[in-house]
Amino acid sequence: MLSEDFYPKTSGGAFTDTAVASTVAKEGNKVTVLTFRNGNTSREEQHQGATIRRPVRPLFYDHEINSIPNIVGRIIATVGLLLATLSYLWNEDVDVIYSTNHFFHPVASISAALFRIPVVSFIAYTPSLNPEKKSFKNPLYIFEQINMRYFLGDVILCRNPEIAKVAKRYNSGSDVQVAHGVVNSDTVLSVSENRSSETYREWLSEEAAINADSKIITFVGRFVDIKQPEIAAGTLSELPPDYELIYIGDGDKKERVEQFVHEEGLDDRVHFFGAVPHEDVIKVLLASDSLILTSRMESYPTVVFEALSCSCSVVAPPIGILPHLEISETRLQIAEHENLNQAITKVEEGSDEVDQRMLSEYSVSSLGKQVHDSFTRLVG
Repeated sequence: MLSEDFYPKTSGGAFTDTAVASTVAKEGNKVTVLTFRNGNTSREEQHQGATIRRPVRPLFYDHEINSIPNIVGRIIATVGLLLATLSYLWNEDVDVIYSTNHFFHPVASISAALFRIPVVSFIAYTPSLNPEKKSFKNPLYIFEQINMRYFLGDVILCRNPEIAKVAKRYNSGSDVQVAHGVVNSDTVLSVSENRSSETYREWLSEEAAINADSKIITFVGRFVDIKQPEIAAGTLSELPPDYELIYIGDGDKKERVEQFVHEEGLDDRVHFFGAVPHEDVIKVLLASDSLILTSRMESYPTVVFEALSCSCSVVAPPIGILPHLEISETRLQIAEHENLNQAITKVEEGSDEVDQRMLSEYSVSSLGKQVHDSFTRLVG
């Protein structure tokens, strides 16, 4: 497995790759992960049944992500990772290579060609999904286009149907599939099962002085430009007074949003929780009636699927995977940003219970099973 983001990182991509490796290992497979070394991580360790090897430490890794020095450092390190991968394949019997990042797809493809090993490629985020990034002035977009044409595998798993179409156009001989699954089902079930006799709505009312009879809207995300957090408060200002809004997250724009809330006279209806542990995010979603997504661009927003798994309805703009989901309009309302206030009035209220069907369909373990099934079909 070739993964740029892996344990002990905690980002969405790292969580997904780590969970998939664990799922495949539990099926009785020997899993070795080759990844970059960063921070104080060791060169080799065991985690959840997988062996993690970190042969290369990139230059400029502490620079801003995707800045020019950062990209150059990662490209140089990728060459080192290719050599480490070839060395590993020379000494070990490997049945299939699984690649999960744009920088690592060429490593997988070159290694597979030399050793005649099948490849499964996973495409989560890609610059083509963001019109602002879709430019040949963007080195990551150039890298993506090269990968699409020359460096994808025998099986290609894509988060987004539109990207799947592009991948199929350039890789007609490959098995291209849309791959769902991102929710940490263990956390959702643990939070749901370990609550006390009070409901999470009652817990929320006590913790944040929220009226238990109010309709609760929740925003989860960083306070940065691309997330457009001020739209959530603007939407609330157009709704009746029995709606209240919870903000979870921090970031550079937080003070600006707080000022907007004050100017609009919404102080009694808006509650800023800041950054909280993941378990508390799940508690709030279980207590909420709806999640509001206001981003300009998302590929596969994890929090949307967490909300749906927590029986919390979602209102969101038509971005990323969301317009392609076949989910009841009473649970998922897709609307332009200026119409989110109307969309909120059309969705179901929350139920404080886990939606088992949604959790099963969108849990990260379902992605792990799909990856494992792809391996099985390739190697027999």
